[in-house]
Amino acid sequence: MFIMLEARRDIAAARKVLEATLKKQATGSARRTIGYPGGSRPGETLSTFGEYWFWTGKTSRDDSSAVRHLHWFGLWSENDGVNITVEINTVPAGRNDRIGGFFARHSDTGTIYLFHSARIGGGRAGVGKEAFLAWSDLKLETVLDAEGKHREGVLVGPIEDPSTSKVVLSYVEKVAAFKEAVRNGAIDEPEFQAKLQKFRDYYKEPHGHVTGHRASVIDYVSRHGEVVDALKAWRDEQGLIGGQRIVKNVLIDLGVIEDQALEEVYEVKTSTDRSCVYAGIGQLMVHGHHDCRRVLVLPADGPLFQGLPEALSALGIDLIRYRVGKDKVQLPADLPAE
Repeated sequence: MFIMLEARRDIAAARKVLEATLKKQATGSARRTIGYPGGSRPGETLSTFGEYWFWTGKTSRDDSSAVRHLHWFGLWSENDGVNITVEINTVPAGRNDRIGGFFARHSDTGTIYLFHSARIGGGRAGVGKEAFLAWSDLKLETVLDAEGKHREGVLVGPIEDPSTSKVVLSYVEKVAAFKEAVRNGAIDEPEFQAKLQKFRDYYKEPHGHVTGHRASVIDYVSRHGEVVDALKAWRDEQGLIGGQRIVKNVLIDLGVIEDQALEEVYEVKTSTDRSCVYAGIGQLMVHGHHDCRRVLVLPADGPLFQGLPEALSALGIDLIRYRVGKDKVQLPADLPAE
């Protein structure tokens, strides 16, 4: 369960840690003019990460509800000016859903994460939250505030971890790629429109998020997308035959289809806790028909509870293990003989 940070001192502490972490992990710095619709900020010092940049500041408005701390990210340019790809701004205290960014703590591990509403602006038709989520296959997490009310957002990354800049900039990369897809008309294609409709239908249904995570040096929660990418690369290496192709959407982490029929389905979990495993088994059984290969993908450093291998075998579910390192995901993991 994720609990939103709302106290002024808690948000301030989280923000300072995030900013210090990103600046420490930056590969350089440079002065540039930051452009945005309706204005610019000349001569700002940016933290650079190869092809990306980060800048932070504060803005004050006459309307106290609009005061926010700015966290701007964008694509690097050798020109005098750069443009913002995504803003993940946060409020100094309380909850304000008009501001896209917020911090939340995981109730089990105590790890604090940066979240984003997934509202993607840009002044172009087709740039919006639903289209971005359907296009990126990112999943919304449910976060509780102090009154027990829900707010949903994409988990961007932990505020302090060796992987923080990597996972945060992965989110920026997805936003940049989505905006490029809007510009080149890819989101107008019938295939994406069908995917968008499936996404909308899914979120009309009641749904929730059940998970359990352990504290770890490696942050498995925010590395889920990397594991799915590694799984896709591994499955690509196995080769596809005939009209097979790899797919993923809001319902499944990864699948292989042929003639629109699901031939293989994979579910990635970030823990071997019973709640995670049970959820994964349920998802595989629901989405994989009896002739479909079902595969549960679990971290290699978590123990399998007694009876699980036998149960998976009886259900016709294969098991793949993975390891998450600082810079890459190893999949399948090379496990010692048991």
